[in-house]
Amino acid sequence: MIIVLGVFISSIITRYTKLYTSRLSYQIPLAILMTMPAIMFVLVWICPESPRWLIGRGKDERARQELTRLRGSVYTSVEIAEEFAAMQAHHEADMAEGKDKPKFMDLWKGVDRRRTILSLCVVAVHAGSGSQFLINYGMPILSLRI
Repeated sequence: MIIVLGVFISSIITRYTKLYTSRLSYQIPLAILMTMPAIMFVLVWICPESPRWLIGRGKDERARQELTRLRGSVYTSVEIAEEFAAMQAHHEADMAEGKDKPKFMDLWKGVDRRRTILSLCVVAVHAGSGSQFLINYGMPILSLRI
């Protein structure tokens, strides 16, 4: 829904900037297009790392700090320590089972094969339905006076 809203807003902006005869006709949409990636670039540095990911990389102390930061003052230090111990135990259990990183070819084995084929079919139906055509050219078509 957010993507459709973004495309709709961008088509409105493009519709009204096409009236400019200067370089602003393409610079305004491009500047607006770059705002979200710029915001995301800043937010990436603010967001904390996942404590589970840090435990998996052997950075236990930093994982404890990030968990404390995520939980804030709502949780007591005992509750945070219990959750951290549970995360470590879960990681150690995964390592004891010998779980490896999944390989690309695992998508085509067992139950995952069905999921992969269904996902590819959904993408193919979406592409073949013409909805992207309507999204891209909907505003010019609707603005025609017949």
